[in-house]
Amino acid sequence: KRSINRASASKMAKLAFVAVALLLCAMTILCHGKQYCRRGRRSLEFGELRYLKHPCEAWYCKNGTMRITRCPPVKKHNCVHRYSGKFPLCCRTYWLC
Repeated sequence: KRSINRASASKMAKLAFVAVALLLCAMTILCHGKQYCRRGRRSLEFGELRYLKHPCEAWYCKNGTMRITRCPPVKKHNCVHRYSGKFPLCCRTYWLC
């Protein structure tokens, strides 16, 4: 009778472990799907990458944190102009006087 109880207890423990593991996996997937990043009036979903025109930046949402990539600095001059379009094309400059 003891061996049956031990076997039954062992099966129950394994079943409980699997149930907890599945619950944790489901919670992880649901939580990641609901993490948004916000900046001003704009929002991005978890894992979303967006290239912008104004401002000339790339935005990436990871774990609820917005990562922003900007153009390298350019010396201001009346003859230096930026290309139009979305990031990274808008980072490029040309000389026109």
